[in-house]
Amino acid sequence: MKSIFRNIIIFLTIIGIMFTTTGCKDKVDIQDLAIVMAMGIDYTDESQYKVSYQIFTASTFQGGSGGPKGGSGGIVAPYFEGFGETLTEAMHEMEDRIGKKIHFGQLKVVIIGEKAGEEGISLAIDTMARLVDIKTNVPIYVTKGEASKIIMQRPSEDAITANVIDNIVLKEVRTGANPVVYLAQIADKLSSKHCFAPVLGVITIPKRNEISDSSAFEMEGMAVFSEDKLKGYLDRDITLGYQFIMGEIKLLTTSIRLSDGNKATLQIQRCKSKVKTTITEDMPQVDIYIKIYSVLMDITGDMDFLKNPELLTQMENVQRDIIKKKVNETIAAAKEDMKLDFIGFGNIIYKQHPKEFEKIKDNWQELFINLPIKVTVDIEVKDTGLLSKPIY
Repeated sequence: MKSIFRNIIIFLTIIGIMFTTTGCKDKVDIQDLAIVMAMGIDYTDESQYKVSYQIFTASTFQGGSGGPKGGSGGIVAPYFEGFGETLTEAMHEMEDRIGKKIHFGQLKVVIIGEKAGEEGISLAIDTMARLVDIKTNVPIYVTKGEASKIIMQRPSEDAITANVIDNIVLKEVRTGANPVVYLAQIADKLSSKHCFAPVLGVITIPKRNEISDSSAFEMEGMAVFSEDKLKGYLDRDITLGYQFIMGEIKLLTTSIRLSDGNKATLQIQRCKSKVKTTITEDMPQVDIYIKIYSVLMDITGDMDFLKNPELLTQMENVQRDIIKKKVNETIAAAKEDMKLDFIGFGNIIYKQHPKEFEKIKDNWQELFINLPIKVTVDIEVKDTGLLSKPIY
């Protein structure tokens, strides 16, 4: 049933594209379209760009004429790749090989390989941003290795890789545990004179014996760039600290241990952050304010909130210390490990104090390493449910 429903959705999508790309002039037949669902960008040892596509055409739909089919009524979205001295050349080489007009209107994800990231992503982002039919909200990811391996991965016999990744991206948007950076955002950061170290999310293929559609790929921290070149990676904990600073955490469950040894599970349901900056005698200072709203999910041990209302305060303090520690570790990773302002303090200072920042921007790297940063975290556990104590 799910495969049938998925087929219907894709078929209707193609019909929609047919109407939007057909007119009195420059008519494009649906049979002549190659619809790119996912795109990978790599850089080879021969100093060439390799572009890989997962493509959907009208003939791949089961009801079509002789297209490839997947398992039980599924659809196969073929994999193609092209090479060139530039990304545009590689894309044109691909189009010539396929013999169809490439359509990017349904592109769901772009993956940049590690070597392409180290070479520099400005050219790739600039090329994609100039495509007339591409959406500006396409998510861009980095992978540790070749992007083509992600694109050619088949989670299951009747699953389309692009759709599987799209579902994972939607989950990341709902929870905020990992950054989701779109084409328009990374293009804006790369063109900014005050964004010194942009970041992108990282996608990997997990090393597991059994892989289902939902676990075929993992979002694993984030990649940090120095200007447009890949500098390194940050793990999940450092990434969480970054997301707290950005105020992007929307749904996150954390377990805490209280002083008496009892445990509680709190779910963060809202996070707000504000970064204020001051400059005194050309010396900047940063104050980060983070407000967290949590609900109590479960508790262990003899805890009665009616008899001991201080329990909530204790929970708030424990969760506050955990989050503050993560945030400070992220700041330390930026200042001491990476030595890059990937959090974006320089851009924030520029927006809040443009004239003053112009005086110090040439020395920003040195100033950033010694930048005084104060972190304040406020926790509010606003709901304990219907029970004041455990029922067991």
